[in-house]
Amino acid sequence: MVWLGSMGAAIAGNLASAGFATVLLDRDLRKAERVARGNAIATNDWQDFADCEFVITMLPGDGAVLDVALQLSNVLPTYAVHVSMSTIGGETARELADLHHALGQQYVSAPVLGNPRLAASRDLLVLAAADSETLERCMPLLECLGRHVVVIGEHAEEANRIQLVIDHTPEVAALETGHATI
Repeated sequence: MVWLGSMGAAIAGNLASAGFATVLLDRDLRKAERVARGNAIATNDWQDFADCEFVITMLPGDGAVLDVALQLSNVLPTYAVHVSMSTIGGETARELADLHHALGQQYVSAPVLGNPRLAASRDLLVLAAADSETLERCMPLLECLGRHVVVIGEHAEEANRIQLVIDHTPEVAALETGHATI
């Protein structure tokens, strides 16, 4: 698990309590150490991901996800799957999928709908997109994080685009009814 903000910390805790061996990385090693419990270890060394089958990222935006993916892609084995739960644009999701596929790795776009409280109680709605074989491998992981996992399609960008539409629906509704402040 990379990045331990409020959402990432809740997700990491759920992974560890579900029995997944979990490696935690954050810019602040002390934060990773505070979150680590059970079979989770805190690190600030990318090499600690070299044997991971799955890596989940929950990062604040496109640039951060791309930067981390470049670091990860250099150490992940070819069988690894990068699962991005970040809110990012569709083009960035496509770029991430292309990056990992070029290296023989897999990529799943799995943005979530919810907040840290819902993440802690495993009540997130996970929107997942990737090829069916990779999604099947990831499903036990995704199902331990959210109440529902909705498979959106086979193209990574589809899940992110749907998430962005859903996130902005209240704003559009407010504009339509004349209640928006511009």
